[in-house]
Amino acid sequence: MALEVEWKGHTVAVSGSWNWRWLFLTPTYELHIDDEFVDRIGGPRIHPRLEAMVEDESGEVHHITADLVSIVGIRPACEIAVGGEVLRSGKVDVQDFLHPLLIFIILVSTGIMLYLGPEVLRMYWPS
Repeated sequence: MALEVEWKGHTVAVSGSWNWRWLFLTPTYELHIDDEFVDRIGGPRIHPRLEAMVEDESGEVHHITADLVSIVGIRPACEIAVGGEVLRSGKVDVQDFLHPLLIFIILVSTGIMLYLGPEVLRMYWPS
């Protein structure tokens, strides 16, 4: 579920999802205005920032920002602001939370197997 806010007839939304590009270890965040993709950022960053410029009916250009605080990537805090004025603060629900959990289990299992070594594993694994 995305963090959404209505502003001057526009819907500004920030969403996140885990993807293969970062091996499911860090989410990618996207900014959408009126269901149209505007900006994306991902990677191992603590303070990712999404930005867009929007022109209203009177011709005035507004700078929209979404500042996130993403430490582990699970429900990061987000502030959506227009021209420095905060419109909404809240948590972004990152989709596909199962992928990083599976990657973590695989890494831990591999680490245990490497630590024990092949001799111990052969004792418990029938040949």
